[in-house]
Amino acid sequence: MTDHPDTIANAAPKREWLDRQEFPGTGRGIVICAGGVRMFTNAWVLVWQLRRVLGCELPVEVWHLGRGEMSTGMRGMLENLGAKVVDAHDVLLRFPARIADGWQLKPYALIMSGFREVLMLDADNVPAVDPAFLFDRPEFVTTGAVFWPDLLDIAQANPIWEELGLPAMQRTSFETGQMLIDKSRHGDALATVLRLNEDADRYYRLIYGDKDTFLVAWLLASAQYQLMPHRPIADRYVLYQRDFGGRIVFQHRTNGKWKYGGPQVQAEGFVHGASCEEALHELRRIWNGRIFEPPARSPAAMRMEQLMEGRLFIAARPGEEDREIELLAYNQIGKGRDFEHDTWHVVETEPGCFALRIMDRHQVTCELQRRDDDHWLEAGSARRATSLTATGRSIETGRRREYTFARALCQAVLRDSGWTPEGEEELSMALKALCRLDPGLADEVADYASAGEELDSTVRDGLLRLAADQKRLLAKLPERRDVRPRPEILFDPRYYVRP
Repeated sequence: MTDHPDTIANAAPKREWLDRQEFPGTGRGIVICAGGVRMFTNAWVLVWQLRRVLGCELPVEVWHLGRGEMSTGMRGMLENLGAKVVDAHDVLLRFPARIADGWQLKPYALIMSGFREVLMLDADNVPAVDPAFLFDRPEFVTTGAVFWPDLLDIAQANPIWEELGLPAMQRTSFETGQMLIDKSRHGDALATVLRLNEDADRYYRLIYGDKDTFLVAWLLASAQYQLMPHRPIADRYVLYQRDFGGRIVFQHRTNGKWKYGGPQVQAEGFVHGASCEEALHELRRIWNGRIFEPPARSPAAMRMEQLMEGRLFIAARPGEEDREIELLAYNQIGKGRDFEHDTWHVVETEPGCFALRIMDRHQVTCELQRRDDDHWLEAGSARRATSLTATGRSIETGRRREYTFARALCQAVLRDSGWTPEGEEELSMALKALCRLDPGLADEVADYASAGEELDSTVRDGLLRLAADQKRLLAKLPERRDVRPRPEILFDPRYYVRP
């Protein structure tokens, strides 16, 4: 790599894993970054299209930054489509980097994904065809990197060239709604990309976000790449990107992102619009459009929830028409959801006594006491109380996490001896070592303990304590900061120009 004084070589702290280019990955796969409600909606449509319409069998990873961007339920919904969901905060604890925004997350997720050959897709992209064939194209086989052009060029007058010690000239800008990269052949360039994005406060002043950090990094590293020879076809809402033969392969909805509700942008020439609407219809049926985590509950209450999931109930209140209520997985309400009936969960009011709480977006709107598995009754006068009665019909709910590794670890250490000081010490040491490899294991152990699995209270409380201890020991994550680029530079001829 060609370094320039006071530039990228010194822009970010040294890390052994990055300096050695220890980038994991085998095989081929698709990586998507999609934190938050808006981009989750788009990622759902994208993965739904890949799996159910295009028949794409490539493994998919969806990355996000922390639990504030994606709830347990949202994770489960993507997992039910066959995607693996990765919380970058867990990975950052072992492989630290200055990643605090979704723009910076893209190169980090690409580098740390489980694939050697990566097709990176923006969440608001919808392939027109199964994109798996691109991995076998001779252009990728030869260079190990394929990029797509943007509508603009980086101007010769752009200060980025002098900043990085590169020859000043007008160059085709990259449009990175899709990228195809072999990590094993481009470690130097990828390490440079990450360092550029870590110093986003500096470089996003000169180029628009993460996209052209790939161009300048490949130039700095003197690395091979193939630029698609066709500029995108553009309308007001979508960039249509083509393959080497000129066929439209990707439809990047840069100004027409999918919305959870309301009318969608209708773009001329967009294919698979009807199936995308179908995906949104299914999403709205199983998800309320919010990042929601239920309050802490006892293991017994969570087991009761599992018995309730997938059941259809009739809600009856004197003086009102009966209504059907679907209790879906992940504390969601399907049929019957409205302003007052948005989510549900079960609490154990005292040992063996359960209450079903239905909430709006802010508070409990109805609390019903369990009479038996099929009947729940609101407290108060029976003449005015709401009752909930099972219909006998069931609905598909989705998978629950199995906590396979956490269960195996606890069983291997504790065996049948229960919770002993010796077992606690052994488990603490094992957990400490394993959390260095997989920081997310601490959360998995905590979730496993909370879910119950017939654990007695001593074991459950001990596991929760150990998991909390490990999370406190883990490195502090970077604070979120706004590193968004300046859109105005796209219209400033000192930075970008029309070719």
